[in-house]
Amino acid sequence: MHIRIGEPTDIQAISKVHVASWQSTYKGIIDEKHLSGLTVEQGIRRWQRTFEHPYRDQIIYVAAGSNGKIAGFVTGGACRESDMPYEAEIYALYLLEEAQVSGCGRRLCTALAEELMARGYRSMMVWVLTDTPSIGFYRRLGGQFISEKPIKIGSGTLMETALGWSDMTLLGRKSGAEKPEG
Repeated sequence: MHIRIGEPTDIQAISKVHVASWQSTYKGIIDEKHLSGLTVEQGIRRWQRTFEHPYRDQIIYVAAGSNGKIAGFVTGGACRESDMPYEAEIYALYLLEEAQVSGCGRRLCTALAEELMARGYRSMMVWVLTDTPSIGFYRRLGGQFISEKPIKIGSGTLMETALGWSDMTLLGRKSGAEKPEG
């Protein structure tokens, strides 16, 4: 996988990954009606807004195979949580099911952390649904528990856990970028 900056021409592919990842990752966690109602077209509109009006210092990286097909993405920037003592935040990290546990997620997080550190950020956090295997991925990257809160998605209320890195240099080490997550 090749990690590169996401571009507006990637919007449709990013939206496809986003929807497919939600539908595979959150199956049995988020109600089926909500998951089956997700569409690439809705995602395209959201991602167009994101590219046109990014949050402060927002960065988008994509992971593309040798064929150019995008298999995952990460986005992050300045922390959106004013009551948290973290400077940066991972807003979203999603991979197609076949790209998971391949090292791709770690490489995307590393690229994001390195760019944010180059911009002067030193700490970072992420919100993750508590009942997903993804929480283990962030813990293996060194993320430490911060807090929990309920979040309404579809017809259900789920718990979301915040994990953080008070020092992002762990994520920014190139030597760890090639190691698989699992």
